[in-house]
Amino acid sequence: MARQSKLTDTVIVYDGGCAFCELWVGRLKRSLPVVPPTTASQSADLDALGLSAEDVARYAWLITPDRHVAGGAILRELLIHQPRPLFRFVGHLLGLWPVTVITDGVYRLVAKNRHRLPGSQAACESDSPR
Repeated sequence: MARQSKLTDTVIVYDGGCAFCELWVGRLKRSLPVVPPTTASQSADLDALGLSAEDVARYAWLITPDRHVAGGAILRELLIHQPRPLFRFVGHLLGLWPVTVITDGVYRLVAKNRHRLPGSQAACESDSPR
């Protein structure tokens, strides 16, 4: 399956100190047939991945051999490379304007307020002003 091979040599980097982020990584793993390996930013070699501490404080990342995908675009990228046609279709829809504007805005809103959402804990607020 060529679509699955596109996610090889790929990793998702997320904030492992945030229970809300952990919750959603787990949901992705349970919901999608193909999910690349995931790693918490706290244990990742950020230099080798081409990321900075500021990068991982602001966004989750999907790192492929040829590009870095951040924030809300990660879901689109994951869906496009799924074996099921419906997932791929939804992934392509998420890549259309104005949907990208909406998903990027929703991602920023959630990231900024993740400490207030279900499954969160105090560590989720570390990057937000108190």
